[in-house]
Amino acid sequence: MRGGIAELVNGSNSKIAGDYVTDTPADPCVWSGSYGTDANGDSYKPDVTNMMCYNPNKNARKNITPGQLSRMNNCLMTNAESIKVRTVLSPYSVTGGKWINTSEKYSVNFPDTFNVTWDVLCKRYTTTSSTNYTSMLKNYSGKSIEITNFDTSFKSQNYNIKAYGESSKGFKFLAQRTAYYLKVNPNTSTLRYSIQGKGGSTSASGNITISNSQDKTLTISQGGTIQFYFSDACGIGNGDVDMSLWMNGFSKVPATKNVFQCSTSAPLGSQNSPLNVMLGSKTKMLPLKVAIVQ
Repeated sequence: MRGGIAELVNGSNSKIAGDYVTDTPADPCVWSGSYGTDANGDSYKPDVTNMMCYNPNKNARKNITPGQLSRMNNCLMTNAESIKVRTVLSPYSVTGGKWINTSEKYSVNFPDTFNVTWDVLCKRYTTTSSTNYTSMLKNYSGKSIEITNFDTSFKSQNYNIKAYGESSKGFKFLAQRTAYYLKVNPNTSTLRYSIQGKGGSTSASGNITISNSQDKTLTISQGGTIQFYFSDACGIGNGDVDMSLWMNGFSKVPATKNVFQCSTSAPLGSQNSPLNVMLGSKTKMLPLKVAIVQ
């Protein structure tokens, strides 16, 4: 063992010395025709076929012990960076809906021989802060499960769904996904706007009060655009939300979900118009006051 405690041939200190794996024989890490002896005077007898042996004959190193496999598997399951890599490279995935309104079914493509367990952590938000939540954890088993909404009295929920699969040899794999339950509400949701003039420069921006969305008039010039930005403490943002603005003279900019163009010939004056915020199958209508000017 280089840079650590030398393991004894009799294995009495194998848990705290050498490679810390008890089913691998002590290895002197020296190959000069003789293996040498340990601190007790016992001759080293390393396994020259082990993959981690210092045997210079690479072709002879072919084997891995159960203890080494267990250590590698433990590292993959607990090391933060390894978890990221394992999740990205894993051939397994969880399928199921993005929204848990009443209930939703989920399944994972682990082999039938795997033992499958699930952890479902629900974070429930009551303010716009993503760090302010209460959590609830439920456990499931089997390749397919049905998750019933934990508590619909919380209008903003984030579900972290993890499926663990363990093979008959003890190897463990992780597959996961995220789901949500959300009703647009003033306690956890935020809606902002930005208005650009015909030339593209920003003329106005600010927040829209969800509980009283008509508390201000949004003024836009003919040929300008208005963009809305929605976010919620549960992690939902513009990429998850579709919007529509039912207003004379406006059209949605192609390939966007939240940008609307005011026609150069749009009628001047004030209008009342609903902005529809669509979250999956749920739609929240927010009435707006908009004034079109030249």
